This record gives sequence, structure tokens and C-alpha cells, in this order.
Amino acid sequence: MIPVTCDPEGKLDRVSLDEIEEFQGGLKSLGKTEYSKLKQSITEKGFVVPCFAWRNGSGRWKLLDGHQRVRVIRTEGWTIDGGIPVVEIVADNERDAKEKLLAIVSRYGRVEGQGLYEFLDGTGIDLEEWTVPDLPDLDLDAWLDEFMRDPIVGEGEGAAGGLIEKFIVPPFSVLDSRQGYWQDRKRQWLAMGIQSELGRGLEKGPGYQNGLTRIESAGEVKKAAIKQERVPGKGMCVLKKDREPNAIPGGSKFPSGKLDPKTGKFERGDIHAGVDEEYATHVSIFDPVLAELAYRWFCPPGGTVLDPFAGGSVRGVVASRLGRQYVGVDLSESQILANRGQEDICRDPMPTWIHGDSRTALPADMDADLVFSCPPYGDLEVYSDDEDDISTMPHDKFIEAYREIIAAACARLKDDRFAAFVVGDFRDKKGNYRNFISDTIQAFLDADPSISLYNEAILVNAIGSLPIRAGKQFQAGRKLGKLHQNVLVFCKGDGRRATEAIGDVECGEIEVEDSEYGELMA
Repeated sequence: MIPVTCDPEGKLDRVSLDEIEEFQGGLKSLGKTEYSKLKQSITEKGFVVPCFAWRNGSGRWKLLDGHQRVRVIRTEGWTIDGGIPVVEIVADNERDAKEKLLAIVSRYGRVEGQGLYEFLDGTGIDLEEWTVPDLPDLDLDAWLDEFMRDPIVGEGEGAAGGLIEKFIVPPFSVLDSRQGYWQDRKRQWLAMGIQSELGRGLEKGPGYQNGLTRIESAGEVKKAAIKQERVPGKGMCVLKKDREPNAIPGGSKFPSGKLDPKTGKFERGDIHAGVDEEYATHVSIFDPVLAELAYRWFCPPGGTVLDPFAGGSVRGVVASRLGRQYVGVDLSESQILANRGQEDICRDPMPTWIHGDSRTALPADMDADLVFSCPPYGDLEVYSDDEDDISTMPHDKFIEAYREIIAAACARLKDDRFAAFVVGDFRDKKGNYRNFISDTIQAFLDADPSISLYNEAILVNAIGSLPIRAGKQFQAGRKLGKLHQNVLVFCKGDGRRATEAIGDVECGEIEVEDSEYGELMA
């Protein structure tokens, strides 16, 4: 029983703990040190100062001051002799009450910027214009500069603001890979020699690399394509046989295809370098910056990543370079072998790539800190002729197998941890969307009752030749050119505990000293 020493004559209103409600939410925080000091003060001196409270239109008491004392009393399970002593503060409405609360500053606790924003949300108060009472714990203008104002400040596309410096890219629900800060970081990753296209049907001509540009000189392209060499500053060149001539808008156009070693002449076709957007719709290369964000944002340092649809090497290489243990499973043996060929640019812990069907090949004793993957989009990409390859299955069988793999992956995910899938809708043979995003969400929710959809974001991709393709598609069938994918983040268990397990976001530099390609590619 805590004695009340501030109301010896019993003139104040007394309110039981059950009758009084907290009103400030997360406006102020109480650290361990402050909590201990306040607990000791109450134990030694009793309840020495009355609380200020507003009685709303329904007659409920709302605390304006005294939140920290009441929280300590409730946490410790104490009772108050006669009830909480309260001084009633008159307020016209909730907004008026919140303004008066801010004018009262307790010596315990600290005003937090995010808590202040959430506290005032819905009141109509604009922090940019409102004259805030003196809040000695909070530099409001500095907080607004860092978290609320335009994150891209200064001159030029790549100028960085507070959010970029703190989180690599602004943690918004739209992730724009077209921005300069994103592209600069992507070039750094690619400069270390990541070749995720290997093992995906491009072994004999590794020409596809996101973000590379076309070659200016036909002769230069022709020569490089024959040798399958890298053109300085441009990327790899590749021979294409089953293409219409002049197929690449703005690119070099000349006969090509199969080379006759005796004559040195080519059959009719097309040689090109850099991005083939038409081909890119069938073979996707994962963005290393997106992989970096997934690991830094949602996986603890030194944690283990499980990828049930491994595909190319990107996610494994990036995880290794960031100190995460990566375990990826893929049905294609050639893909696994190609990925292992990238181990020279990895670091400890080395990625583990497993050849097998994720329905049965996921390590049984694994405790993953993050499930992260980009699944096949139905039969949009056919990876092999293996009958167990879900990209070869009819759609109903594909979804059935897909759900089974997600359930198996989630069973190996620790409690209070995140899972992230990069997905997108794809069309059926009639040209209608399958709603693959909803299928993915439902598969996760059905996998475990503790799993919830925690975040969803739109990943905006580089435009490339989309204007050309979109024009044709729209004219022919009113189909919009697709410029985005969806990033779905799930939480198994409690999101707050999962966040605490990760800790602060680390924003280290990307080291490329061991790159075999020298300068960054254009």
C-alpha cells in the first residue's frame, strides 16, 4: 500500500486505478534508469504530487500528468491508499486537453518526436506551424528535418537526407530503384563481379545485366559477341539466334546469329549488348540493393537467411558480404553450380546452395532468422524441364506446391522473426492477372497462426524499354506497362520483439576492393 502524502485533508478527488486512463500513448518514454529512480521515490516518499486529469464528455478520467507514476504503480502491482489523488483540468475537447498536456512537463520521462507525432495525429495540429510549448527533451526542428521533411535535400539527384543516411533508402511503402542513390549503390554491388545471370540459360552468352546500356559501335559489338567478351564500360555481348533483325530500339542493327568459321559471315539475326528488355521479361536478375535492404532491415547481424527459391547468386553473395549465413535451395543443378562459382567474391560465412526440391530439401533442423525469396511467377519463367519444377506445372498444381514450400519455410523460421517475399501478379493465357500477390499472402497466413502481414511495399523498377513495349501492348489490348513488383513482409510472432532482435539498422559501405572488373560499369 502506497501512502498519499499530498492530500492530508482529503480535499482532492480520489480515483481508483481502474477508473483512470492513460492519455499520452507513446509521447514520453521512461528508461530503466528513470524507472528505478521513480520507483525508489514512490517507495520512500509515497504519492507526493497529485495527478492532473481531464474528465471527458463520457465522464472518463484521462491523465494529463502523472503517467509515469501510474505506470510504475501498475507495473509493480501496488495499491494506493484511498485511490489516486487528482486535480481536475477543464478542457473543451480532446484537442484542448492534448494542448494542455503538452504544456505540462514532468521531470520524469522524455518527450520523443515520434511519440509527439502519433499523439497529435488526428487533432489537426500541424507541427510545422504550431507554436509548441517548451519541450526541453526534444529539439523539434531537428527531428522534423530528420524524419518528417523531404528526405532528399540539396542539389542534384543523389543528394542524401537524414533517412537515406540512416536507412540506405527512405523506409517508405514505395521503394524507387530509379533514384540516383539507389543506382549508385547498385553499381557498387555489381562492380564486385556478381554474375547472377549464370546458370539461367545464359552460360554460353552471359549478356543480361540489369542497368547496362547498349553498344554504340556495331563493329565493336560484333567482335565482342564472337568472343563473348565484355565491352569496356558496357557489359557482356551475346549472340541471339531467334530474333527479328532490328529488334532493339535505338541499338546497333546488323546481320548476326550463327557464325560460319570459314567465311566469317553471320546468318540473319541480331547481336546486341547490355539489356535485352524483351528477354529480361523471361529471365529476371535480382536487385542487390533490395537484398541488402532485406538483410539490414529485417535480419539480425550474424543471422541465418533461408531462401526456398534461390535462383541466381545475388541474394547469397549479398548475405555473405553482410555477415549473414545464407541457405538457398534450388531445383536446377546448373544454377547451383553456377552460384557456387561465385564463391570467390563471397566472405565468411560462405553461402550454402543446396540442389533439391524445397518441398523436401529444406534443412530439417534449421532455425532461420529471416525467410527471404523471390518465387517463380507461374510459368512466366520456365527454369527447367524437370517435372518437379513448379514453373512447369498447371496453375492449380503450381499454387498447391507453392503453398507447401511456404509452409515448410515458415516452419523453420524462428518465433518473433520476419519473412519477406518479392512477388508480382502475372497474366494467364487470356491476358488476365492471376492475383498471385493474394495467393502469396494467404499462403503465409495459412502456414502458421502466429504469422501476420506486417509491411507491404511497391518496388518501382527502372523503365528501360518499357515505353516501347507498353505502347505496343496498350495499343493491341489496353494492357498497362508494368513498372513495379510487390515486397511483402510478414512477421511470425511479435513485431516489436522481432525488431528488438535486429537492433539498429547498420548502414556500412560496400567494399569492392576485390572486384575483378575494376571501375564501376556504366
